[in-house]
Amino acid sequence: MVAFLIAGIVGLFVPKVLGGGHELISSFVTTPFSLPFLLFILLIKFSFTMVSYGSSATGGIFLPLLAIGALIGIIYGKTVHHLAGLSEEHVVTFLTLAMAGYFTAIVKAPITGCILITEITGSFAHFLSMGLVCLTAYLVVDILHGKAIYEALLERILHNRVFQKSGRKDTKVVVEAAVCMGSRLEGKKMKEIEWPLHCLVMGIKRGETEIISHGDTQIGAGDYLIVLTREDNAAAVRAFLSQAGESVYLFPKKEERTSEG
Repeated sequence: MVAFLIAGIVGLFVPKVLGGGHELISSFVTTPFSLPFLLFILLIKFSFTMVSYGSSATGGIFLPLLAIGALIGIIYGKTVHHLAGLSEEHVVTFLTLAMAGYFTAIVKAPITGCILITEITGSFAHFLSMGLVCLTAYLVVDILHGKAIYEALLERILHNRVFQKSGRKDTKVVVEAAVCMGSRLEGKKMKEIEWPLHCLVMGIKRGETEIISHGDTQIGAGDYLIVLTREDNAAAVRAFLSQAGESVYLFPKKEERTSEG
């Protein structure tokens, strides 16, 4: 909701900041923006990207980080142009190099950064200097012990899927497990299943809905069980859920064979 409200405010006053940034990057080449306005756009774009992506809302970060890199490059190029008298023709070169360097710093993939920006620009004219910029950016981030953005996102996804919270005596762990078609759990009610010790089924994810489970709740194929257990018992609970939720019967159960003779 915070990102949504900020998007509405930013869209009214600075609509260029919204979206991925493709049109924003193109406008740097065709439109002569002033240096203070570029600094303002950089501040808003960077802050809005952090708020949007930090909210865990579904979206992409690829184009926004290229747009921020282009802003850094165009600002640097215009600053050198005003202070050192550099030809304005070279400002676009700094834009290209900054995109490659910023991409490398965020993703920690220098070769990918070089090839990607070369493909976007369609020119090998700056390939050597681009490689030097990408290598420098990678070394600086590595020295500062920075993480690659996609590795950090993977850690956040795994942390959200299986997270821990401290109790008074024991650490609690939340485990999610899928129920496959034909498994031992399919079609059973919660009270009909002999659950492992020290575990509590808090709910069931069924499609886009979450169900608060009780004894008469029936488990269906495709459900995701949300189970709370102790950390020292988590391995046994995961093993039980994996075996009961994924194992498919090839033969009738023992009681079924007995009743049928």
